[in-house]
Amino acid sequence: MPKNLVTFGSAVASDLLSCFAIPGGGTLGYLAGAFMEERQKKAVDTFLAELSNGYHGEIGFEEADIDPLISILLRYSKAASDGAAIINLRLLSQVVLGLKKNKTLDDDNFLRWCAVLEHLTRAELLMIGFSIVIDREFQVKSKDDPRRVFWQVLKQRMEAGGYSPSEISSLAASVGRYGILVPVSAFGGLNYEASDWLRQLGDLVDTQLILEGMAT
Repeated sequence: MPKNLVTFGSAVASDLLSCFAIPGGGTLGYLAGAFMEERQKKAVDTFLAELSNGYHGEIGFEEADIDPLISILLRYSKAASDGAAIINLRLLSQVVLGLKKNKTLDDDNFLRWCAVLEHLTRAELLMIGFSIVIDREFQVKSKDDPRRVFWQVLKQRMEAGGYSPSEISSLAASVGRYGILVPVSAFGGLNYEASDWLRQLGDLVDTQLILEGMAT
């Protein structure tokens, strides 16, 4: 791993841990030499903003969290150093807080979601946001075949957002590679349906943030 990435990641993790007042949180401080200040500030400010906005309620970290949290924050900082957009960093921050709220704060859990979220494009995030909303609607309202109806409505909403049918199919295939949408055989081609991973993600992140972020 490049030296500047190590120092950058350690600086972000150290700064964030010190904000939580976790015993031992300053132990990474000695690595914080020459780091990328602008991206470090963006990463720290984004995380702390999500911590304070209350979407997951009041979240507090404990001494027992320090080991997974160090690993998680180092990976989070790497996403920032690799150029993850603010919307992606906000969602990653929400994943950390959601995992803590659900008592599943574990570096493996975060790494799985980080691999999915850090470099998603605006169009892919929009499709995921619509997918979460539609899946929730149909869990309550739909009596039809959920695979057929889900895909039809998702295509309609993406088309209303300015995407062509061929673009929508390509985006669905792209999102599907992460297991967020599942391809199913259909007459004349493929349909897509919501997966358990989509529902898990919907429990961790603010879907409204995705949809509003894509509109700006």
